[in-house]
Amino acid sequence: MFALLLLAPLLYAVPGCNDFVIAANSKDTFVPFSITEEGRYDAVRFVSVFDNSFGTKHKEFLVVAKNIAGAPLSEGTIFLPITNLYSASLFDYAAKQENNTVAYFCDGVQADTWTIDFLPSFSIATNETISGKFVKVTSPKQYAFAFDYNKGVSSSFYVLAAPAAGRNAGTVFFETGPGTFEQAEMRGVVYIACCANKCEDADRRCSSKVVTTEDFCTGATTLMDYGCIDDVCLPKKTECAFGCEINGCLPGQPYCNDSDKGAFIFVKGYAEGVDDTYKRFNETDVCVGDYKLREYDCVGHNLSANDLDCFYGCYDGACRRPPEPTAFAPGSVESTPTPVPEKRTAEDDAGLQIAGAIALLAIVLALGYADFAGKKNKK
Repeated sequence: MFALLLLAPLLYAVPGCNDFVIAANSKDTFVPFSITEEGRYDAVRFVSVFDNSFGTKHKEFLVVAKNIAGAPLSEGTIFLPITNLYSASLFDYAAKQENNTVAYFCDGVQADTWTIDFLPSFSIATNETISGKFVKVTSPKQYAFAFDYNKGVSSSFYVLAAPAAGRNAGTVFFETGPGTFEQAEMRGVVYIACCANKCEDADRRCSSKVVTTEDFCTGATTLMDYGCIDDVCLPKKTECAFGCEINGCLPGQPYCNDSDKGAFIFVKGYAEGVDDTYKRFNETDVCVGDYKLREYDCVGHNLSANDLDCFYGCYDGACRRPPEPTAFAPGSVESTPTPVPEKRTAEDDAGLQIAGAIALLAIVLALGYADFAGKKNKK
């Protein structure tokens, strides 16, 4: 434990930049919030080290977890109190928020809006399951809150709102993966989103205005490897093929194996091996968009990732193949048929002869009548 503390990186607070926000259990707190309304409540208290972080004269906010006496309020009600310097649980006045958000100010200018969700029944799985009341704090900024100097950076964190599983209210948890949590050792978080940042990663050391840290071993073969992402030093757990020592992987024989032998976009493949820094990798091709494939392959002994376009779409780690063209066998193409006269039968011929005779008789009669009518008129 002592060695781990020696290796812990420096996370420093800069006025107007990094802010340490304490999460605390505030039991039986007296809160007057109008001329006629006041009450006593168990609450979770969030306190900034800077003045006016949450507005003029507001360096903290309260989230109600339980009614004790006085005006009853819904769990999760938020107050922005003006602190009474003589008592940590007594306030001169508190403004009740009309919604579940709190504005955050960087150097007097609103730069962020935190969403405060009260979770009356929630479970967190660490090395054990902790169930109870929690407060979830979320920023729209992807990298807003840092935990325990070197544990990670996230857009949200969770705070226990009432004692549970032997832990006090105010205990902080952060999510390390989907559905996976870790309890923070510190009773609070570092808000880093006010910082105009610059990041450099070299010689097993990551440096930025927010965090300066060296890579370090967390086990016999596991390296906490820091790198720059969006100008923030962020950790990634890396497996060392030949063991981990101090702040790097031990040397050995590197190699890289690409299952589909290059950028073959129509087959889902993987690349695995040990790179030139002796870190083990194993990555599978994946769709990163409806028409975009991330293809992993080898460049020497090292892993390479390329984002490639899929003209017909991407599905399950591979580009969809183009449709097969329709094939026609010789002579199979249909053409417009030539009309063929129907063959007449003997009955058809007899009918035609009778019809012709009737037509001829009609003509003779017509001519005879015309001649008769002409001679009659001459008389």
